[in-house]
Amino acid sequence: MDKPATTRLMKIVGKFLYLVRVVDCLMLPALGDLAAAQTKGTEKTAKALAQLLDYAATHPEPIIRFKASDMQLWIDSDASYLSVINSRSRVAGYHYLSDKMKDPKKPPDPDDPPTMFNGPIDVPCQIMAMVLASATESETAGLFVNTQKGANYRRTLEEMGWPQQQTPVKTDNKCAAGIANKNIKQKRSKAMDMRFDWIRDRENRKQFHIYWQKGEDNYADYFTKHHPAAHHRKMRPRYFHAGSYAGRPQPAPDPGIVTICGEGVLIPTVCPSSGTTDRSGRRQ
Repeated sequence: MDKPATTRLMKIVGKFLYLVRVVDCLMLPALGDLAAAQTKGTEKTAKALAQLLDYAATHPEPIIRFKASDMQLWIDSDASYLSVINSRSRVAGYHYLSDKMKDPKKPPDPDDPPTMFNGPIDVPCQIMAMVLASATESETAGLFVNTQKGANYRRTLEEMGWPQQQTPVKTDNKCAAGIANKNIKQKRSKAMDMRFDWIRDRENRKQFHIYWQKGEDNYADYFTKHHPAAHHRKMRPRYFHAGSYAGRPQPAPDPGIVTICGEGVLIPTVCPSSGTTDRSGRRQ
């Protein structure tokens, strides 16, 4: 990418950063990769940027629904191993408020009915700076990042007058959960000892319950990797309210603009229309 294209990329990343962190969290993996490529963008980066803009044009008003709850913090944690350029891994989480556990002295059982799902108060999604040595280490890094943030949210909620039970922290990696709970003894992993010990220390203080549950029930799984458009269409209603826009004044359609129908950030398409269009959707 030449200098003008690189400057445009930086402007777009800055423009969407607030929207992505506060509302449309599904754009986080794509925007993170684009931000990492700001100084060394290629033709592939330019195509990914155009696809992200297609997605934003397709879904201009994402809606998050928050439901009344007991204000109990719940955390889903996940990581993808070697899924980013230069052998890096991505960790992600989904932090939300829901009802309290029936038995606060033990973590939820995988066979228990799912807790009430709610809009997120935070969706951490970051590329780890160091090269992690295994999937277990990546998942442990995810637990470390999410529980550190969770410790701050617990303190904030308690200061606001909402006492917290032990925060349930869900992971889909049995080995990482077992090491955190001391059910598995690790060997030859001194590089991970700090993260292990920090998580164990917080669990010993009765701040967190680390427990395993299958990946399809992990709300953080979506944010650790890129997905094809079909998966994106399937998962979007899970995170956003699919309500109508009834009652909102809608602007009259601009005859010079063609609707963009690109789904996801990997497989864009353009709605059938008369004439040809450029990537922004305007007739050429």
